Amino acid sequence: MPRFEEIAESDAPPEAVWKLLYDPDQFSRWWGCFEADDVPQLSSHPAFPMPRVVASDRTEGRISVSCLVSDIAFDWQLAERPPSGTRIELAVTVPDSYGFNVESQRNVIAFSVDRLARQAEGLAPA
Repeated sequence: MPRFEEIAESDAPPEAVWKLLYDPDQFSRWWGCFEADDVPQLSSHPAFPMPRVVASDRTEGRISVSCLVSDIAFDWQLAERPPSGTRIELAVTVPDSYGFNVESQRNVIAFSVDRLARQAEGLAPA
């Protein structure tokens, strides 16, 4: 099974990142997908929430999510970054049967993790 990791840092506190990540209705605000020419664009996912929360532990800052459509597993780890930011770590595991271009998928996920970090900064109190 292909597995890879992405890391981003945000100036937002972990609570702001948590709010975006944990609420499936917020998914479309920060998730990006590839359109023509492998350029990250705004998501064109259906109106219903695509991820589903499998497990979470707020004290450890960990959220595990699997995609309803493809069985891709996302293991998120949020860590406080002094003085008030967040380190966002994501481990992605994809079933062999998914049959996708690993590099393209990795690019869209890297784009999305960075976008999550930036969106959280917009939610953070001034």
